Amino acid sequence: MLYDNAQLVQVYLDAFQVSGEARNAEVARDILTYVLRDLTHPEGGFYSAEDADSEGHEGKFYCWTHEELAKLLTPAEFKVAARHFGVTEQGNFVDHSHPRPLSGQNVLSIVDPDLSEGRRPWWHPPKRKCSRRAPDACDRISMIRRLPPGTA
Repeated sequence: MLYDNAQLVQVYLDAFQVSGEARNAEVARDILTYVLRDLTHPEGGFYSAEDADSEGHEGKFYCWTHEELAKLLTPAEFKVAARHFGVTEQGNFVDHSHPRPLSGQNVLSIVDPDLSEGRRPWWHPPKRKCSRRAPDACDRISMIRRLPPGTA
């Protein structure tokens, strides 16, 4: 969605100005690159969103398999991401408009948001220390939600 990406750019630019961390500026650049590449009409203006229908399945372009994420993340990151997003080998995505389900496909939506102090993963310290979190694991996982499988 165009409006989501517009808001994300501002957040990452603000984070860069406050923290000085280059990765925040890189994420902002990546978002703008995506908007210019995929959401810009050739004659000017912007598309409001992309169609999620791919290869005859609604949302397939935005689904991940257990295996794809396990290869992309470290074992520790994957363990947390799988729990947080409800990723399973069987998949959590159901396309009600298509007669056959997409076996093994997962949509990354938060299913276990309880990351209280005692359950926070190593890469997500208490809020007062977020600027000192472990190398870009949080950003890597949040970026995965915006990238089509196989492009990270």
